Amino acid sequence: MRGILDDLVKQMAVGLLSIEPNDPAAEACVYYGFSPTADYSPVATLMEQLRVGPYAEAHRFDWRDIYRKYSSSIIAGMAVLLALAVLVMLHGFRINRRLNRLV
Repeated sequence: MRGILDDLVKQMAVGLLSIEPNDPAAEACVYYGFSPTADYSPVATLMEQLRVGPYAEAHRFDWRDIYRKYSSSIIAGMAVLLALAVLVMLHGFRINRRLNRLV
């Protein structure tokens, strides 16, 4: 938790790690030991990517977010639009040639 002094954290960790399974505290609370927490960096990375928890306000939404997420779809869509534009132009040229031949 934020705001807890480092010395207090160290004292608590030493106290918890020194509890043996047969200690009265362990028997009263019905637990058999204590181990330090695992590595939570993947969870923090995921929370940052999802922009939840403490990372919710860290990033603002912009066009780069859309491009990063949908870049392949955007590129494919632009290629289809370009191909359609070329086909329409070619069709227009053909119609124009036919009209010029009739005149």
